[in-house]
Amino acid sequence: GIDLDSEKMEEHSKLFQDMNGREVIKTYQNQTFIFIPVQCIEHWLLYLKFKKEHPNSNKNEKYEQIARSDAKKKMYGFARPVMDKQMEIVAKYTQNMAIEWLFERSESFHHFHCQLIDFLTDKDTKTSR
Repeated sequence: GIDLDSEKMEEHSKLFQDMNGREVIKTYQNQTFIFIPVQCIEHWLLYLKFKKEHPNSNKNEKYEQIARSDAKKKMYGFARPVMDKQMEIVAKYTQNMAIEWLFERSESFHHFHCQLIDFLTDKDTKTSR
């Protein structure tokens, strides 16, 4: 996988086309991979952090509009946190996650959740959510 924050989409598409049909692709032909941009995950973590720190708040924050480096600083205290520190913080805020709350608050999580449900159930939930 690649981080599209550091690659151009056109380059990604070309790389995908180059890889498509190669033996490694055939090895995983009947398996499913779900790719989620790291920036989305970081924004979702910010929502979960807000929920844990303000459990009774009805304030509707919009974290998707925060730049990635600012999101990291807000989440971890540093723009480039140490992996062990990241894992500790992520574990803290993902324990007993408020999925339904996140679904209602984050547009990107809402979109991801609907796509995942559509895929898993082979239904079109876009209109019902």
